Amino acid sequence: MTEILLGEFLSTIAFHLFAYAPFLDHLRVKKRLLPVLLALIEAAHLSAFALLLSLGLPFAVCKLVSIPISMLFFFSMVNMEWGKVAFVYAFAMAYALMVCGVAGNLAPRLFPDAPGESSWQYGLPTLAVFALTAPLMLRYVKKTAQMVFETYAPKVWSTVWLLPMLTVLIVMLFTYGKSESLLALFVRILLMLCILLSYSYVIESVRGFQRHVESEERIRRLEELTAIQASQYAYLLNAMEETRRARHDLRQHLAAIQGCIDSGDMAALASYVQAYGASLSHETPRTFCKNAAVDAILSYYAEKAEKSGLRMEAEFRMDSRCVIPEPSLCVLLGNLLENALEACSRESEPGPIRVRAMQTGESMLSLTVDNPCSRRPRWKDGRLLSEKSDGFGSGTESVRIIANQYNGDARFEWRDGVFYASVMLNP
Repeated sequence: MTEILLGEFLSTIAFHLFAYAPFLDHLRVKKRLLPVLLALIEAAHLSAFALLLSLGLPFAVCKLVSIPISMLFFFSMVNMEWGKVAFVYAFAMAYALMVCGVAGNLAPRLFPDAPGESSWQYGLPTLAVFALTAPLMLRYVKKTAQMVFETYAPKVWSTVWLLPMLTVLIVMLFTYGKSESLLALFVRILLMLCILLSYSYVIESVRGFQRHVESEERIRRLEELTAIQASQYAYLLNAMEETRRARHDLRQHLAAIQGCIDSGDMAALASYVQAYGASLSHETPRTFCKNAAVDAILSYYAEKAEKSGLRMEAEFRMDSRCVIPEPSLCVLLGNLLENALEACSRESEPGPIRVRAMQTGESMLSLTVDNPCSRRPRWKDGRLLSEKSDGFGSGTESVRIIANQYNGDARFEWRDGVFYASVMLNP
């Protein structure tokens, strides 16, 4: 049995290393503990394998039954929605099947006296084929996995993984124990090609779906921006009309003042000027930012907050020229402020909403929006869940997408009853 377990160890250790590589930043344990984790997983796999062999089960059956144990460990260690994990894991399994097929055809030629597939003479070629092909395949799977991780489509990922996973399982059932045949080798290589093509097609389709969703969100935001600009335009028209009336009234006031001066009645003049001064509005238009579009967004949400009995504090230190296109920045800022207003509206004693922006040079902008939030928000897979539906928050996802688009980062935190949203843009 020792020789069998040695062969199994040589055949599976490389696969486990390969399977975990794309998820190094998404593990439930720290990276430095990964070697210990892999050792435990391999020990559990070999223990289950030895137990099944001791029960008298054939080698191929032991191989198939022990695989779910490794998968169970894998899924429990990766912190991500299971559909994405299964989709990427299926690729690793297809690659492992191809390697086993190549090694199974090499082993009888390299070791003619090998007792069979359960010996170390079969495990050694498997490890060698892994070592030769892994660098190229690792580059592909990491790139593919990154695209999968960045694509937000939970309903799609919850079902699309079935296609590659079922294909892998079917090939596994029909070719395990037949690695020496050329047909098994051909089937496994063909499986790898099918997986490569299907992954490229599925990922591009899902990304196209995401782009469509993002476009709808962008259109919705642009419609909101248009409404805000229309509101600002109406405000300007009203201000122009008031200015015209004020100029007309000023002539009458000047005539009255001149009459008091001509008559020498200084008491009447003083009384008139005092009454006129009291009638003037003490309100002055508030300007938040040098950029007209961004200032319109801030003015709109400041007025909206005031009508809801909320207070908004804004400090913007940025130039009139945006570091990113104005529509994108306005959509980003609008999402953050709308989420802050919605969160404050649920508070019994809402505090102020604090908005700050700092531009460094001509290409870097940091933006923060803090608001009271007594109830801890819900997170899943590192993303915020919506308070209005069962899915992820579209506003925060839109902010994250825009930040990534311009080489930036978006972070959302909750501490001591305050929700902190921070965005860094570095186009």
